[in-house]
Amino acid sequence: MFSSFLLVDAHAPALPAHRARLAAFGPIAQLDTSPLRTPGTWNPKIAWDGTQWQITMRPARPRASTVDIHGLIPDQRRAPTIKGADIPWLQSTLGSDRSEALLLDSAGQVIESTFSCPLVFDQHRVWMSTHPRALSSTTATVICPILQAMGFELHQSPKGFRPEWIMHKPTVLLNAFHGVREVQHWGTRPAASTPLDVAALNQALWASAEDVRLLSGRSSGQGTQL
Repeated sequence: MFSSFLLVDAHAPALPAHRARLAAFGPIAQLDTSPLRTPGTWNPKIAWDGTQWQITMRPARPRASTVDIHGLIPDQRRAPTIKGADIPWLQSTLGSDRSEALLLDSAGQVIESTFSCPLVFDQHRVWMSTHPRALSSTTATVICPILQAMGFELHQSPKGFRPEWIMHKPTVLLNAFHGVREVQHWGTRPAASTPLDVAALNQALWASAEDVRLLSGRSSGQGTQL
């Protein structure tokens, strides 16, 4: 298993959630965060191999504020709630333009998308899938309270979403690299616009960024600019 995220000058949002994810698999106090303090913009991969922590410092690829959903795909993940277990299969579901797919359970309900957690807007309500096969979203731990502070009501959907419902609602996708992306197309059909400023939401997300030393139990400073 592993956790990964966008890291800017040793700061990132939602680090307590990443710490909790990592601590479920290995002794997090033994994590040496020195490589993560390398200046610059990175997409690090932090993995527990059963005996030790391994950190791979990957240069950050371009980020996006919008995304397309290219189709519906039955979920074939073997361990859907463990990040990293099914990466090869998930990669195979991406479109050539890195568009994502909606992953369906055996009843045809939407669990989540390829690498993201959908948030669906229905007037003043925001819906998030808490399907048993959905990977817990680290980014949602920061974004959901921000949306609630803006006046939105947060609702959970333990059975996921009906495809025909979500595809007619304004939707954003959350993940730890891109932050918040607005869905622009369902296949070739334009998506409804979300009732908020996605750029401002990403700025609020990064205003919460903390020192990466928090991962191993130490922290210094908060907030950064992209």
